[in-house]
Amino acid sequence: MRTLVPACLVALSFAAAAQQMYKWVDEKGVTHYTDSPPTSGNAQKIDIRATPPSAPVAPPQTFKEKEEKTRGERVQKSQEAQKAEADEARAKALKKGRCIEARRQLQLLAIQRPLFSTNEKGEKVYLEDKDRQSEIDRWQAQVDTFCVE
Repeated sequence: MRTLVPACLVALSFAAAAQQMYKWVDEKGVTHYTDSPPTSGNAQKIDIRATPPSAPVAPPQTFKEKEEKTRGERVQKSQEAQKAEADEARAKALKKGRCIEARRQLQLLAIQRPLFSTNEKGEKVYLEDKDRQSEIDRWQAQVDTFCVE
């Protein structure tokens, strides 16, 4: 029964749309629109096409819904801003740490005393004098990169 009623309404709307309409002007100059031609026969046939049903319109948002949506957007923007600030602070701290380490290494290289590192076997590997300048250049490049404010 529930599907029968809408089906009948749709069929009736198509039947109504399929009817012919006539436009004609009487002796007094009044324009008429009818579904049957006048007896005088001087009517113009009008082609009527059914328009498809429009999409259902979303109900307007209530004030409460708009407020909740706006509040949610503000919270999201605030969280994004906090995350961006935290990321920036981490990057700044990392850069500062690298700057400090590069300056420390440059100070060690400038002292002109023997320097060493340990290899995979745990053995001391001393920095040779011929490699000292390349190490100084490498750490100076680190200082130039990370110590710029």
